[in-house]
Amino acid sequence: MKMGQDIELNIIKCMLVAGLFYLAIPNVFASTTLPHLLKLGDSLTQVKHKLSEKCEALTVQRLPRLLSVASNNQYLIKCQGFEYLGFQHSIELMFSDNQLDVIQILGTQAEHEDLRILLKQEYGTPSYSSKEVVYYQDLGISLRTKPHNITFVSERVVREYSRFSNGLR
Repeated sequence: MKMGQDIELNIIKCMLVAGLFYLAIPNVFASTTLPHLLKLGDSLTQVKHKLSEKCEALTVQRLPRLLSVASNNQYLIKCQGFEYLGFQHSIELMFSDNQLDVIQILGTQAEHEDLRILLKQEYGTPSYSSKEVVYYQDLGISLRTKPHNITFVSERVVREYSRFSNGLR
């Protein structure tokens, strides 16, 4: 990698860490002390407040129970115009029993290759990799190409996915 690419990758890494999410997973982004906007496990009210000035449009809808981690209810926040790595995106945030469990950033075509490199540099070899997805099972991070998005899930969803994927083996 050329020196310019190293600097660009470090800038992207700082933007990713500074502007986004603290994942409630051990050692994820642990090396930074920069503030983070969202935290998996936060309540619907907390997240709505944090996003109130970060979205051009924000909607909340009740969902049918999609994840088994939800005992009572699930809600989805849709946010249009959220800035991620210098680009405007739509994001979707799923809550189960008032806890943020899924963060999905849609339309990441422009950043896809940089995100793939960053994830590999930060976390090593993914659990699974194909043309369509790079997946870090233990961290609950997936980078997809069809459609382009990056998804972060909570520890309890990671456990649910792990039970499912282990059952397939």
